[in-house]
Amino acid sequence: MSIWPKLRYHPVQSALWQCRKQHIIALAGRQSGKTKGICIPKLVLAALCKQTQPIDNRNYLYVGPTRLQAKGIAWDYIKSLIPKKAITKISETELQINLWNGSKIMIMSGEARERIDGRGYLGVIIDECSDQPPGVFEENVDPALTATKGWCIRIGIPKRSGPSGSSFRKACDEYQSNPEKGYFHWTTASLWGEEYVDKRRSVLSERDFREQFEASWVNSTGVIADAFDEVQNVMDYYEIQPDLPIVVGSDFNRSPLCFELCQIKDDQLFVFDEIRLNEASTADALDILYKTYGHHNEFHFYGDASSKNQHTSASESDYMQIKNDRRFNSLVFYPNSNPRLSNRFAAANRLLKDANGKVRCRIHTRCKGLLEDLRSYSYIEGTNQPDQRNKQLSHSFDAWSYIISYKWPMRFEMDPDYTPTISFGSGGMM
Repeated sequence: MSIWPKLRYHPVQSALWQCRKQHIIALAGRQSGKTKGICIPKLVLAALCKQTQPIDNRNYLYVGPTRLQAKGIAWDYIKSLIPKKAITKISETELQINLWNGSKIMIMSGEARERIDGRGYLGVIIDECSDQPPGVFEENVDPALTATKGWCIRIGIPKRSGPSGSSFRKACDEYQSNPEKGYFHWTTASLWGEEYVDKRRSVLSERDFREQFEASWVNSTGVIADAFDEVQNVMDYYEIQPDLPIVVGSDFNRSPLCFELCQIKDDQLFVFDEIRLNEASTADALDILYKTYGHHNEFHFYGDASSKNQHTSASESDYMQIKNDRRFNSLVFYPNSNPRLSNRFAAANRLLKDANGKVRCRIHTRCKGLLEDLRSYSYIEGTNQPDQRNKQLSHSFDAWSYIISYKWPMRFEMDPDYTPTISFGSGGMM
């Protein structure tokens, strides 16, 4: 028994469902039904229909950025949409489904895009286009549609720092102005309503919110902390609260080794001092921390998962050195695995200033290393990869953002009443 999503009418999605153009872009907000509501059902239904093309060309393809993402998003969902009687063979290894009519539905990834070559396709979905490796459509998919005259839907949300963000934006501009191509745009609020979306403003920075929920292109500043404001996020006075623990974010790079010292009050992070040492050890930093603030009653230490690994320069891991230092009344919070960089960066920007305009992080002017990172730590141009060429940058940022990703992690909660959207029209399939 196949399981198809319940119907909920949406005019733009209905027009996309009925569109017969060969090249289509769907630019839409997060959780708005673009992948599972419309595009994957459209691909599956096309594959199930009676085929007239030569059997070698009866191929339908879903492409995610990575194999893990592609399988996680599409594989089980596609299988759930197909009646069991229509399936002649399933390969869990190849992520391929053979159907009764000679059609094949395949799952592939942009990271292994050479697998796309060598066959024709009647229908292709390229998902998360901003995150795809550059050239997947132009160099691999589009040539494979030449002989079959097959269709391709490129879907995603705008991302100013994605690997293919700039090229996807250019494609959106081209499709929007070309009547021979299909361009469809809708926001998350157009499905869920403004009240639902407004609740999500507190979980993202303003720029991330505009991209992910309003599906709007935002110009990249190149700086990772693009929500940082020299006035709203900087303070020149802070009185340490004796009844609150000192929260220490740590980055154990040897030169510089960084501790960012903070307190958390009323769900806000106040960074009041930092320790930055060149050619130093964890023990050196702990000695300075004790000398300066050892009189304080409680300390909480935060870092990344690698801090639990033993280094050749020490007899025990950084984590264990801190945990075993009896001078401090401390709790030590180091995760077993790290969040994705993009999630840590997004959490940091949200705390600097969320989409409601609320500022929840302030940094003292004496924290010169962190302030320099916030002003200068950037992406490599045209990518979502941090530029690590300046060895003095990023370490204070990392120490600070480890606290944030642990205390205020990125989480997107689906509404329990959410119904996936699919809109059938009278136009049929391509």
